[in-house]
Amino acid sequence: MILLFLLIDHFKTRVKMSSNRAYYILKFFVFQSRIWQFLRVLINWRCVKLDKDFINLAARSLVWPVCLVGAIENEKHNIMTVAWITQISANPLQLVISIDKSRYTHNMISETGEFMVSILSSEQKEIAAVCGSRSGRNVDKIKQLKIETVPSTVVKVPRLAGCLANMECKVVAQYPAGGRTLFVGEVVAADVGKENLKPMIMYRGKYIG
Repeated sequence: MILLFLLIDHFKTRVKMSSNRAYYILKFFVFQSRIWQFLRVLINWRCVKLDKDFINLAARSLVWPVCLVGAIENEKHNIMTVAWITQISANPLQLVISIDKSRYTHNMISETGEFMVSILSSEQKEIAAVCGSRSGRNVDKIKQLKIETVPSTVVKVPRLAGCLANMECKVVAQYPAGGRTLFVGEVVAADVGKENLKPMIMYRGKYIG
C-alpha cells in the first residue's frame, strides 16, 4: 500500500494530474496485473487437468477381454465381470486378475485360494452388464440370469456353459496394488466352447463384440 502511494505521488508529479486520477489509473494497472496472475494460475491448473484427462483417456484406450471371475465359499457361488486380466506365463500357464478389495469376490478368492475365469462371447453382453454392476452380497446373479453351470474337474468353482472358454485357477501369489489385489492364478484345467463364438472386448468403457 505504501508503495502504491509513492507511485501515485511520482506519477502525478511527472504527468501533472490530480491525485484521484493518478490513483485510479495505477489501481487499474494493479488490478490488471492481479488478473494476469490469476489467469496464469488457472492456465497451469487447466494444463495439469488436461494431462490427467489424456492419461485417463489413454488408459481407457487399452483393449481388454471381458471375462467372468467365479469363486465359491461355504457353498455360495458368485461371479463378477472382470476386464483387467492377462496371461503372464506360458509354462506353467498363469493369469493375473485385478480385483478391488471391496468386492465380495475378493474375500472369497483370498479365503479359498482358487477361482474360475470364464471368457465371455459377444452374445453375453447382458451377463457382463449385470455381473459388473451388482454385488453377490445382495443378489444371486447366477439364478437371476439363469446361467447354466458345469462341474469343474480340479477346483470347487463350477464352469459356466456357453462361454468361449473356462479356466480353473489355483492362486500361487497375490500382490497389493493400490486399492486392489493382483491374484496370480495357475491354470490347472480348462475347456473350450464352440468354434463359431466371437469374443467380447472392453474398449473405452464399452462392451464391444
